[in-house]
Amino acid sequence: MATDRSLLFNAWLFKQLSQLKQTHISKENVEIASLTGDAGFRQYFRIVLAPDDSFIAVDAPPALSNNCAFVNVANALENNQVPVPSVLAFDETNGFMMLEDLGDRQFFDVIAQEELLPWYKKAIDELVKITTLDYQGASLELPEYNDAFVLTELSIFTQWLVGEYLAIELTPEQQQHIEHTFNVLIQNVADQPRVMMHRDFHSRNLMVQHDQIAIIDFQDAVQGSITYDIVSLLRDCYKQLSCEEISALFDYYLSKIRINEQLAVQTKDVDKSRWQRWFDLMGMQRHIKASGIFARLSLRDNKHGYLNDIPLTLRYIIEVSSHYPELVWFGRFVEKDILPQVLRKLS
Repeated sequence: MATDRSLLFNAWLFKQLSQLKQTHISKENVEIASLTGDAGFRQYFRIVLAPDDSFIAVDAPPALSNNCAFVNVANALENNQVPVPSVLAFDETNGFMMLEDLGDRQFFDVIAQEELLPWYKKAIDELVKITTLDYQGASLELPEYNDAFVLTELSIFTQWLVGEYLAIELTPEQQQHIEHTFNVLIQNVADQPRVMMHRDFHSRNLMVQHDQIAIIDFQDAVQGSITYDIVSLLRDCYKQLSCEEISALFDYYLSKIRINEQLAVQTKDVDKSRWQRWFDLMGMQRHIKASGIFARLSLRDNKHGYLNDIPLTLRYIIEVSSHYPELVWFGRFVEKDILPQVLRKLS
């Protein structure tokens, strides 16, 4: 049975289609297919008028979705020659959008079938365009990825993975060690140059059209640290690269930074060891947050598939922390007390 919102959405959609095509479009003229959504509250539909004529419709309740940010960031990225879905219609009040259809070839699937290094280099080329976007000149009011923001993200780990999912009650000593670890990671964020940060730049948020990479799910962009997005790509929660592949691709990224006038100025005094520390600790911070988010998606939002992605995030944490004395305790804590319990629950 159709709800009032679905009736309103359908009426809006067919009105927009009719205006776009300059002819009356009714439900008999189209095929509507529901698409698998993301980890948020948006619903996606592919609207097919003909084999080569389709659109994506989005139902994104304004109270639960950052719709204006999506539209504003999409327009700014498009103006900076970053391939993104064009926003063809937007109802801000109700949270309805009609977007260009980028197809269904996901980067995640393509790299499983083809030589992956060339595709990753294409993705890095697009990332550099995002990193160099003048968000202030584009009048984008991006939130600042500051100390408080980072602490809020890290705390998702202790609340949702440790406390809610595993029901572990931390001792005062464990809490003290975790607080120290979080402070080290927060300082690492603060030490880095500030750029436009996609904040979810990974294999499931990149689409492939012919030989071009296109970017989606950018509505949570912030002004933040220069290594966050490259870590998201190379130490992906969904696709594990070898150490050799990560090293080669990170070197490629740094080579693009060095020849970009704007970024070269921002990073002129940064040597390779400092870049590596920024990269490693940023990856650890991201995976601590991600493991907590995956637990929260299951417990709060009834999206249980993400639980299977937790072990990889924890293994990243264990591996990286072993190289930095100030993080060794946390890595051992995850290895001894967290990962085994997660694996037992998943089995």
